[in-house]
Amino acid sequence: MTIPAANQMANVIQGFDTKVQPSRMKIMMNWWSVQFKVIVSEFTTTMLLLFLGCMTTIPLDGFDIHPPMYSAIGFGTVVLFNIASFGHISGAHMNPSVTLSALLWGNLTLPLGIAYVIAQCLGAIVVYL
Repeated sequence: MTIPAANQMANVIQGFDTKVQPSRMKIMMNWWSVQFKVIVSEFTTTMLLLFLGCMTTIPLDGFDIHPPMYSAIGFGTVVLFNIASFGHISGAHMNPSVTLSALLWGNLTLPLGIAYVIAQCLGAIVVYL
């Protein structure tokens, strides 16, 4: 003989045995808190590349002719600085095409790749303004 109340109690107890799945918002917030430093790093490297790199194309006072290697050395130095400063954090892609190639080769996940591209585009827009 079974008691209906005992069956209901058993169902309630079995319901507590299952693991509660975290909500999508909690998963998203956890991902964002882990990847925040990486995304800000990409934003900063793109800003520095465009701001400092474009400053190297400005002609020097006192030179009649702009030296042809001046801009190339300036951009190279900025890239070197960015890689040395931010390479260990995010890889210092500084360019959506580099991020796309890393995504295609499987070095980045799709959500992180999209976040990289958005951060790089925002960094370029901020410097332009």
